[in-house]
Order: sequence, then C-alpha cells, then structure tokens
Amino acid sequence: MSKQLTIFITDDNDLHAKLLSNEIIDYTTKKSMPAPELIHFENGNDVIGGHEGKTPHLITLDINMPVMDGLSALVKLQKKYPSTPIMMVSSEDIHKVGRLTKKDLSGLSPEEKQGLLNKVVDRVKENQEEEGKINSILEAVSSLHMDPIAVARDLGAAAYVHKPFSREEVEERLNRLLK
Repeated sequence: MSKQLTIFITDDNDLHAKLLSNEIIDYTTKKSMPAPELIHFENGNDVIGGHEGKTPHLITLDINMPVMDGLSALVKLQKKYPSTPIMMVSSEDIHKVGRLTKKDLSGLSPEEKQGLLNKVVDRVKENQEEEGKINSILEAVSSLHMDPIAVARDLGAAAYVHKPFSREEVEERLNRLLK
C-alpha cells in the first residue's frame, strides 16, 4: 500500500481550489492510493509559512494572488522544499498579465528584460524589498510584457495547468509529478 500524499493547494479562489482538490482526490482514488491530505493556502505568503511539521509531496500555485504572487512564491518554495515539485495552475497568460502593469517597460531589449527580471528574482529570493523598485516577480513579468508561463518554467516550475482545466490535463501532470 502506498503512503498518503500531502499536497499544498495555493489559490485565492476557493472554487478553483475546490475543483483542483476534487481532481486530485479522483486521481488518487483511480490509482488506488490513500486519500491525500490536501492543505489549502490563499496566497504565496501563507504557503511559504507552510503547515507545521508537514513536507508536501506536491505544491500547486496560482500565479495571480494577493499578498504574494505565485511566481514570487515559486522561487521561495524551491529554497524551502527543494525536492518538492511545484505545479502552476492559472488562467494567466501574456495578455492577461499585461493588464496588471503599473510600469510599462516593454520597450527594453530582450537582454535588458531578462537582466531586470533576474534582479527582481534575486531580490525576492533574498527577501530584499527596495522602495521604488519592482519587488514582485509577477509585477516584473507584467511590466516587461513577458509570458508568465514561460517565466514559471524558466524559474523551475515542474508543470503548468491552465484554468479552466480538464480532468485529463490534471491527470497527465499528476502522473508525471507523483511517480
């Protein structure tokens, strides 16, 4: 008999979190696995705080959340749980994320964009907020008009599921991540 999985589900939308939880429960039932322990967090800051004494087997992150976005949480969680796969689950794309921008830095060259993004990522990893600077990876991605999914992959996300997701899409990702 396999062991019970602990999965952190991070989404500020309770309906989306519930739908994903149901898909994960259906998956484990279909695979004759014990019911997973699903722990819901509403934002990146909450999931980084984690759940006392729990090491997750999988973490899911929405990209656009209050307090701390999923991309910023991704780099922090990789430090805290280096062997835990992280799956991004979001409806965000380059067009939707572009509407979030406070600064338009789209005129920069690709090299300049990557350099600025790298500086923001380093600040986020080191918890070094600087007044007057971009201190959120999602804000940087938005301001630079970059694809949040490509950035998540570049930052080490193990998989991506687009909302609204299908059962088949979730199952395929779980098959790959929960070997």
